[in-house]
Amino acid sequence: MPDTSDIAAAAVTAVTNNGHENKAYDITGSAAISNYEIAAVLSKVTERTITYVDISEEDARKGMKDSGTDECIIEVLMELGGFQKAGYASMVSPNLEEATARKPISFLQFIHENAKNICRLVVANFSKGFA
Repeated sequence: MPDTSDIAAAAVTAVTNNGHENKAYDITGSAAISNYEIAAVLSKVTERTITYVDISEEDARKGMKDSGTDECIIEVLMELGGFQKAGYASMVSPNLEEATARKPISFLQFIHENAKNICRLVVANFSKGFA
């Protein structure tokens, strides 16, 4: 999945440079990584064991609903999960680097750059869910 700054860089390039008219580009992250690999990166960064557990769609829906997640958010997350499980997120495109002359941001780089915000979000949701 691409970082928003990568998407922005591609958009700026397409709008401000000639040769991009009537073209469409696949913008992807630097690598196709699984949820297991995401858990491994998070484990390394946090120095804690984080394990991805693949649960059924029914259990995922129930867990989100029981925690108070809005139905529209549940639907979006389930659609994204289905998209990923079907393998549609496994493509890696060179388009960003070709268009902008910069490599896409890696997941590890994203985590390092956003660690404080991620921690705040986790703490806020943890507090809300168990208050």
